[in-house]
Amino acid sequence: MQPLAPVKRHAAPKALFGLLLAGGLGQACGSKSGLLSNESPGPASGGTTSGFGGSGASAGSSGAGGVGGGVADAGPDAEPPLPDCVYAQHGEPILLFTYPEGVYTPTLARVSPGSAGEPARVAVGLIHEHFWHPELRVAEISVTPEWPDGVSVTHPMLLYGIDAHAPGQMIPAVSGGSGLALLYFHADEANPNVIPGVKFRRFDTAAWKPFDEVFIEQLAGYAYSIAAGPALGPGNQWSGLGYGVTWRSQASGDAGSFVTTARAAVIDELGKIVAGPVDVAAPGAYPGIGATLSFSGETYLIANNARPCPAESPECANRLTLARLEPGAGPQAKLVETGSVPPVPGRRARTPLIRSFAGASWVSWREQDIETTPGQVPPSTLRLVGVTANGQLTANLWQTEAQPEAGAELLASDQGVVLVWGERVDKTLQPHQSGHSHLRFVQFSKSGQQLQELELPTTELTTGTAYSVTTLTEPRALLVSFTAQEQKAGGHAAAYLARFDCVDPIDGP
Repeated sequence: MQPLAPVKRHAAPKALFGLLLAGGLGQACGSKSGLLSNESPGPASGGTTSGFGGSGASAGSSGAGGVGGGVADAGPDAEPPLPDCVYAQHGEPILLFTYPEGVYTPTLARVSPGSAGEPARVAVGLIHEHFWHPELRVAEISVTPEWPDGVSVTHPMLLYGIDAHAPGQMIPAVSGGSGLALLYFHADEANPNVIPGVKFRRFDTAAWKPFDEVFIEQLAGYAYSIAAGPALGPGNQWSGLGYGVTWRSQASGDAGSFVTTARAAVIDELGKIVAGPVDVAAPGAYPGIGATLSFSGETYLIANNARPCPAESPECANRLTLARLEPGAGPQAKLVETGSVPPVPGRRARTPLIRSFAGASWVSWREQDIETTPGQVPPSTLRLVGVTANGQLTANLWQTEAQPEAGAELLASDQGVVLVWGERVDKTLQPHQSGHSHLRFVQFSKSGQQLQELELPTTELTTGTAYSVTTLTEPRALLVSFTAQEQKAGGHAAAYLARFDCVDPIDGP
């Protein structure tokens, strides 16, 4: 069950890789503010827009095929932002890790971004589903500009989450240095003496070992997100170092309950809850709603797919809802709803993702037919919207028609904004044949202008979110990890790594 020591080339031929400039995968729509609802009074009740782009129609004026948003004004003494770029595939994907039983749900966390003469260090998390229970493991790889020879495993896979039954969330530690922060579900291991729940754990990448587990909530059932941000300081203001976390709570306090709610809280560096927890929405039938959060540079923003009312009717379908977390010690913290995007009639919104960078925030989600049942993969609408630093939705809304098997991954960075998702493309091909599935990318500038669309063919992707992304500084690039079937009949799933270099945009006609 040891991971493969050598890093190998993936067999998918580069000739199959497609590059589509601005508009090949579907229609990009700049929907006007009539579809958006900013439900709080505005900046006076929750701060300023931090130069995000203002409010009203001008906030989203990014042109056709774009989504409203912008980069915060960092002040006259700040270094200018790095220029926008587009991605170009660098070599073939390479095989990273596999086990006899296979792996799935990869997670990337950048330990160090790389610099001239210094390799980048990246933590790679995976679920290893063996005969007894799924385990969460993490390894570290080193990445230099040479590809694939510059990729090596510097720390082998190490177990940190036992009997997980769900993906773990992993980000760089807020304390700097080379630590990680982990949030995940720990089940009962079929042992009556083990209390299941959602746990936080610090990880020392220098010593390559985890610290003790800390309960976020006993009997809770799923870890939705963790984001770096401040803790709670004097005067109940956001200050210091901490994390925002969201998770699925068993509303009755019973691990066997089918009534759940999404909760949010802020913890300090060691995992102690200092603000919250607060219920994101009213309790409902399992699995309930989902919620993720990020720190916008001003406040914690929470995106969820709550229903506007409890009745089972089309107008009460799950919709995208935005809220900000007002600081307060423990239960004094509270959520203030700031906006919503109604779903298309007859459809419902799935769990959204929110990401922030340099004062700009972005939310992505998918909408499916309201009659969709678990296990179905119906056509979906993928949507993306910009959000101001205090939670106001910008005027424009981007969307495309797709058939993702799971929600898209969203990344906001100095390289811009990118959406990644997976689709089955050619069902006549066997799972081990490249082209059976594709990874699909849509890239936007930091101001929200759509730049390009790309595809990467692969073998059948694993279930759930089979892809994760992060950026490097040297080389300036995007790393994509994905889990898919080995290219041999009857093979197990393996983790692969692809690289896309950040290059100057292609000049238009």
